[in-house]
Amino acid sequence: MPTDSLPRFENGGVVAQCRNCGGTVTRFSTTQVGGGYCTIQKELDFGDSLDFALIRCNGCGHGALAVLFADHLGNPPQLMSVHPQMPNIAVVPVDVPADLLAELREAEEVAGIGAFRAATALLRSTLEKTLKANGYTAGNLYNKIDAAAGDHVITAARKRQVHEDVRRIGNDVVHEDWRPVAEEEFAKAHDYVVWLLEDLYADRPTVVAELQTASRLDANGAPIS
Repeated sequence: MPTDSLPRFENGGVVAQCRNCGGTVTRFSTTQVGGGYCTIQKELDFGDSLDFALIRCNGCGHGALAVLFADHLGNPPQLMSVHPQMPNIAVVPVDVPADLLAELREAEEVAGIGAFRAATALLRSTLEKTLKANGYTAGNLYNKIDAAAGDHVITAARKRQVHEDVRRIGNDVVHEDWRPVAEEEFAKAHDYVVWLLEDLYADRPTVVAELQTASRLDANGAPIS
């Protein structure tokens, strides 16, 4: 089944990724209870409406909610959104430790419901935990990033990226006055954290050797306090 323009309304059903099926693209059908469709309609101006319809994955049977816009002219409904949404799950190296992966996955899950402020704070947390796991334990996050760049474990470009688009925005969320965090800001921070994990874990034996030479990890690969 093609994955372009997902999710979409097609032939009376919804084509979308199913979270319970691990992101597989599948068809969702409308559900019925007592002979009627499970739909709530909200009337809008000029005879238009929003329809909130319960739908069910044809593969696993799990339910979801589709929001459709129906205009007063009788045109086919337009699919506005499907909930829960399928988060953007990044592919990361197999050597990424379980706790770091769990932190990243939680950030992705939170972003999947549109809570980009909270998701960005979790990315900042993932960044700091990653650096600490690699022996950068002294000072604040600013110092840890600079130290990793000073050891040439990350590039100058990566240093600038994580300073500006992960650490700074994460700090704003935690310490500064409230402001919305845009999806594009989260996406950029997410990319940089994923790339940092690739820097440190895609060729783990080589990185460990470099960190041991820099006196960041001991002979067993554990951080040196």
